[in-house]
Amino acid sequence: MLAVGYQAAVGKQDQDLEQQAARWAARLAENAAPLSSAERDALDAWCGADPAHARRLEHYCTLWEDPAFIEAAQAIRGRPTRPSRRGLMMGAGSAMLGVAGLAWMGRAPLRRALADASTGPGEIVTLPALPGGGRLMLDTASAVDLPGSGRVSLVAGALRLDLPGGAEAIALGGRWSRWQVAPGSVLALRRHAGEERLAVIEGRASAADGLVASAGTGVTWRDAGPGRPRNLSLAERDAVEGFADGWRLFEAAPLREVAAEVARYMPGVLLVDDVAGSLRVSGRYRLRQPEAVLTLLTQSLPIRLRRFGPLLARLEAA
Repeated sequence: MLAVGYQAAVGKQDQDLEQQAARWAARLAENAAPLSSAERDALDAWCGADPAHARRLEHYCTLWEDPAFIEAAQAIRGRPTRPSRRGLMMGAGSAMLGVAGLAWMGRAPLRRALADASTGPGEIVTLPALPGGGRLMLDTASAVDLPGSGRVSLVAGALRLDLPGGAEAIALGGRWSRWQVAPGSVLALRRHAGEERLAVIEGRASAADGLVASAGTGVTWRDAGPGRPRNLSLAERDAVEGFADGWRLFEAAPLREVAAEVARYMPGVLLVDDVAGSLRVSGRYRLRQPEAVLTLLTQSLPIRLRRFGPLLARLEAA
């Protein structure tokens, strides 16, 4: 019984590993949404926890006949290995794991696909004028629903709303926040890591409980409710004013944080090793041109950029 129990436990561990590897390979697939900072950290940690993890990731990438990901798995693993083609002969069980991975991968792209308007990685789009007046701009990898006249709901990513003085008021919301935006307002709403951030440049937005965000202030709204209005930082104001070109101002920000923003404008995945990720970055960058930003970063910091095909890159300490 002890042997049987041990074998069952090992089998469960193997099954879990297969599922994890299939999901990561699917998550890295072309046309997937950019990885969040937390996801990139998780992928780095997962590959570094056990050499078997990177080997199984290599297997599924081989199964999908993508040599770029094979090389990446080898690099993350830390030593060369001969690509295994054994996986190509595996049966329906592995195929089903691949399908499960695709379903897991598809949550963010599916939300965008089902929304009334959306953008892919690298796109910044101005939508047609709203029925009651006003202009709506979507950031990269973003989506909105327009359920009716005078209503806008942020599904993913970020938006900028320009509402002229003669326009109708707009009911603006997201997963948690609900705002009534007054005519004459210019603001941005962003969803990020379990919160929504409102930044008002002109005009004002009010919530049902009487909370008011006026010009020059911002509010962070989480599941538990909104925080108190605070003065916008220079970087927050700059992100709204430079929205159309993806401008971002960083002040001694960790490279890992900067890379997370750059990655949103790129297809595929951008990883950062621990040493490089702790370096500090200051400057104003046009994230709509991610390749130019990466070039500037490698020229100004002791880092290098390694590429593993068109969909995976890694910033490493030089």
